[in-house]
Amino acid sequence: MSDEIDPELTRLFVAADEALPPEQFVAEAVQRIRRNRRLSMVRRLCVVSAVVVAAAGVAPFVADFSVDVVRYSGGGIEGFADLLVSPIGAAASMVVGFIILRRVRATRR
Repeated sequence: MSDEIDPELTRLFVAADEALPPEQFVAEAVQRIRRNRRLSMVRRLCVVSAVVVAAAGVAPFVADFSVDVVRYSGGGIEGFADLLVSPIGAAASMVVGFIILRRVRATRR
C-alpha cells in the first residue's frame, strides 16, 4: 500500500464537497420527505388491504373450526343445561369460580 493520493479520487472528493445553495437544499429535502411519506402511506394501505382480504378469505374456515370446537367441548353438557341456568347452578358456578380465583392468586405469590 502506497502513500500516493489518487488524483481522480481527490477530484471526486472535491467535487462532492460543493455546497448547495440553502434554499435549493431545503426545497429538495422537503420534497424527498414528502415523497417518502406518501410512499410509506401507500405501503401501509397496501399491507392493511392485504391483511383485510386475507382475513376475509380465512374467516369462514375459522368460523367453521370454532363451531366444531364448541360442539365438541359442549357436547357433554346437554344434561346439565337446566342446572346451569337455575339459581342453584348460578350459585354453584360462583363458588367454583371463587375457588379457582383463590388458587390462581395462591400460585401468583
